[in-house]
Amino acid sequence: MTKWILYVSVIFALWSNNAHAQLQHKAQLIDPHHSMDKIWKKLDALRRCEETTLTIVHLGDSHIQAGYLSGEVMRRFHRGFGNAGRGLILPLKLSHSNEPFDYYISSHLRNWTSSKSTQHHKKTKIGPGGIGLMTKSKPINFNLCVTPIHGAGYEFDKVLMYRDQNALPLVATGRSKGNVITKHALSIEAEDMKVDTFYFDKPSDTLQLINVARGKPNFKGNIYYGFSLQKGDRGVLYHSMGVNGAMFINYTDEDFIRRLSVLKPDLLIVSMGTNESFGRRFSEHDFGWQANTFLDLIKHYLPQTTILLTTPPECYKRIHRRYVRNENTERVAKTLVNIAHKRDIACFDLFAATGGKGSSLWWYKNHLMARRRIHFTVEGYTKQADLLFESMMNSYKLRSKEDGLLH
Repeated sequence: MTKWILYVSVIFALWSNNAHAQLQHKAQLIDPHHSMDKIWKKLDALRRCEETTLTIVHLGDSHIQAGYLSGEVMRRFHRGFGNAGRGLILPLKLSHSNEPFDYYISSHLRNWTSSKSTQHHKKTKIGPGGIGLMTKSKPINFNLCVTPIHGAGYEFDKVLMYRDQNALPLVATGRSKGNVITKHALSIEAEDMKVDTFYFDKPSDTLQLINVARGKPNFKGNIYYGFSLQKGDRGVLYHSMGVNGAMFINYTDEDFIRRLSVLKPDLLIVSMGTNESFGRRFSEHDFGWQANTFLDLIKHYLPQTTILLTTPPECYKRIHRRYVRNENTERVAKTLVNIAHKRDIACFDLFAATGGKGSSLWWYKNHLMARRRIHFTVEGYTKQADLLFESMMNSYKLRSKEDGLLH
């Protein structure tokens, strides 16, 4: 029996190594119409140390909210092309949800009212990160900080604060007070939203904010959306935002897209589809309509933005206390690849790159998938980030050789 167990273990190890090699081979960006060329040219400029910024927005669901996948892609870009900032951070814990591990936002207030893009009946407006945070209290404060270990290297010298036009403006206080110049927005950026800017005389890992003005009589509440941490003007500025349970339809809202446009992304990476695949009556036609409706809004309000779709990896679903392969993820992936082809936009087929049909067994057996077999471990998300980033770099290098983008 011991020899048999050892034999099976060796066979599985060999199969796992071969499977991982195949993953690397399949990690290719699908972009037959070369829609990403504008992005490759900006990367080329950054490699030549030109003073330019490539702004990326990575929008998605819980796979993105956790920050492991998108955070690793961000760090790979920053190592290769320069760090222009951590980008958008959201008060997720204050809205009773999980935050990425490299920052935290706290407040002495406990009576925040929050809404997310996934809620049908929202109590607040929704900002560019898919959430809104409201309070009727007069004294308001926020403490922003990048964590010493995981946030190392992400000090900032400029912070943008996104708030409703009627929300009380804030100023620096505490240890930040003497090092910050505040510029409050005089005009509305998009859909009743204002953007205030805090300039630092030297890079910092902390910003403490408090209001000095009082609210108006009969005021309904102060709504805040999030903060963008920035550093210099050269490199990649990477905004990452996801909402647990999000689907394409949750972001298909004109007000949200107008607020999202304030981030001025050069590249929008859209990573969704997992939650739609759990529908009892999943329809490729209905899913395709929802994805196309969202993309129509993006093309209308962000006409200069390049779009990159990613398909969801295979996962399990639980039926009668048993875990079974979620067959709909394959149908979701196929639909998104077809949409990308018809709309002449780029697509990274993560479903295929992670092994395709039946691949969830490999990921689970190799401890790369979490216990409930929908989400992944930190190592699992890191591997997926490697696949996505390497596919982009391979495409970039190939186009550079073909058309002489590199100088």
